[in-house]
Amino acid sequence: MLRASIARALHTWDACGGDRQPADRDFIRVERSHARLDNLRVSPDGSSPDLRLFSPSPTSAARLRCRIPPMAHDSSQLPSISELDARFLQDLGPALLDTPTPAAALELLLRETCRYAEWDFAQAWRADRMEQRLDPDVCWMRDPKMQPYRDGSLAAETKFGIGVLWSAFLNRRAAICLDLAAEPTFRRIDSARKAGLRGGIFVPVMKGGDTLGALEFLMRQPRSSDTGRAGLAMRAAGRASSYMAPPA
Repeated sequence: MLRASIARALHTWDACGGDRQPADRDFIRVERSHARLDNLRVSPDGSSPDLRLFSPSPTSAARLRCRIPPMAHDSSQLPSISELDARFLQDLGPALLDTPTPAAALELLLRETCRYAEWDFAQAWRADRMEQRLDPDVCWMRDPKMQPYRDGSLAAETKFGIGVLWSAFLNRRAAICLDLAAEPTFRRIDSARKAGLRGGIFVPVMKGGDTLGALEFLMRQPRSSDTGRAGLAMRAAGRASSYMAPPA
């Protein structure tokens, strides 16, 4: 969609203060204090822990070196997954087809993915027609005590371009944050603390050339191995695209 491509280009340009400098990698790097560099990461293949996730907020980064990353339009560009992950998704297919409504299928997808990966909370976000807002949709939580995060999401204003959720949406790739409290652009940190959620994986929901929304998978006890589960989260989002209609 032309509007989406323009929005992503402007988002990257603004994040760099209008100064497009050549980069040696297809990602955006934020130079922060050393304490935060190892906390937040993204990679072209969704798995490397050595690449840093950019933060689009000008107040949270002293200097940016950027290049618009390539967009993932087909499965060949998605992060790799293990044979066990692939079998899980394949086995889940028939159950999704048996659900009575798209919302029920989406909730089943979130629930079973979290149970399989040992994640604690999942939530879908839908983009509005102009792609200026992300609104919370179906969610699943392992523990009812995580409801404060859901309530905070329903009340939140997701400002365009700010935070890891928008990073995943605009760049069309997974964003991994193992310590939400250390990410200054994560605006729902108070709700996350109340729910005991400390880290997460954020992925876009794509269908063809359109980005319909995003999924977030959150954990109470993030593990270093979660950085290698971006492929699973991305493919779950691919399944979710069948149950999230394009904005009218």
